Amino acid sequence: ESYTYWTLGHVLSTGLHDPTSESPLKFESIESFSTFYRSVLKRVSNSLYEQAICDRYLNYLGRSDNPLDEPLLIPEFRYAGKEKHHEFRLDFTVLNGYTFDFTGFELSPSSTHIRVQKAAGKTQTQLNEELAKAWEHEVQKRNANFQTYGINVVTFADRALKDIDACFAHIEACLRARTAMLP
Repeated sequence: ESYTYWTLGHVLSTGLHDPTSESPLKFESIESFSTFYRSVLKRVSNSLYEQAICDRYLNYLGRSDNPLDEPLLIPEFRYAGKEKHHEFRLDFTVLNGYTFDFTGFELSPSSTHIRVQKAAGKTQTQLNEELAKAWEHEVQKRNANFQTYGINVVTFADRALKDIDACFAHIEACLRARTAMLP
């Protein structure tokens, strides 16, 4: 069967890797894949932002003239598999087989990514140093995704996350991108 890599056609043809089984997880149809995406992949996230992106992706697929040709929006993209401690993890990733653009998306509200423990009693200088250290750690992780794996990382922080539709519009542009065919 013909498909472009990292599309839903690819997923339906080959299945998804299940690290707990020697057999891939197979889907009979777009509907069964969508049910899995909604009932399993979306549900395991504690982030309301991630859940909202999952919903918008499923709506995007529902509007598509040919969902089998649509790139998979990979949630919780991890390079070390199921290891509890992971250096490299992206909230969502698009590996666009049409353009060979690889784009990761981080939904990074400051409340979960940049915070200072026990701030009471610390000087402004101490707070600034801790915030700078936390931010440096986040930046190094994002840069490593590109330097190590060639994945560009787009980060949506607090202000951007207030408009989740605008965030998804950016993701959708990556999903829709196609290389112009030569005559």
